[in-house]
Amino acid sequence: MNTQADAKASFRKCHPEQQRTFDHDDGHTDFGPLGGEVYDDRGPAVTMPVSVTYRGIDVFDHHHVWDERGGGHQHHQSPDGLLAVIGGGAMAAGEASDVTGFVDNFAEDRGDYSIAMGKAIFEASAYGSNPGGALAAADTYLDVSGADFVFEHEIGQSERGPYDAWARSELDYFSIDIHGWSPPHGTIVIDVDQPFGHGQPIGQDPFYGNFAQVLALAEAHGADTLSATFTNALTIENHFSFVNAVGIVAL
Repeated sequence: MNTQADAKASFRKCHPEQQRTFDHDDGHTDFGPLGGEVYDDRGPAVTMPVSVTYRGIDVFDHHHVWDERGGGHQHHQSPDGLLAVIGGGAMAAGEASDVTGFVDNFAEDRGDYSIAMGKAIFEASAYGSNPGGALAAADTYLDVSGADFVFEHEIGQSERGPYDAWARSELDYFSIDIHGWSPPHGTIVIDVDQPFGHGQPIGQDPFYGNFAQVLALAEAHGADTLSATFTNALTIENHFSFVNAVGIVAL
């Protein structure tokens, strides 16, 4: 595929955790990926976004990564090749807070076709000694360009009580690009009931204080490939924990 007419469509979707609270208050927290990796359990520290360009696309341009997250599917013409961006974030606020994030993204050129698959899991929990003093939120998102088929599985859960809160968001996907062929009506997206078993989350143990941990992996195999990860972790003692991460693969 060397002409604009043969370019594949793009699929974009965001998966926020669905808020279900004891007091029936709904909420949504939006996390966009930042660049660099910082961990500080004593005070705030964060880095500025880092931009990566792949074949003319700035993958941290908000039009390509985290804009228009209405839950619908977005399709547009894209350059030749398969590009997949998966990530998310989690935050918890309270006297004790615990957040973890895990991202794994993989792509491979297999000759007649290419595949990309990955997983994002973000979890948050918090405790406060005063009623209503604990908050938790988690969010995942996916942006795939150049795929003919995208299979995905998502889970979003959260709950808030008088003194504690927790949230979890998980997203799995598998995509296929058949070289030299495109669906006549754009990318075909299929929701599945079971995860694909790619990667493992970071487990949460009983916690005290404020804790943040994040891990991101990306791997691409082929003649002309790109893989990159970006992570952030931030804690503020007795107040807050936050993580976010993104994994990028391109063929």
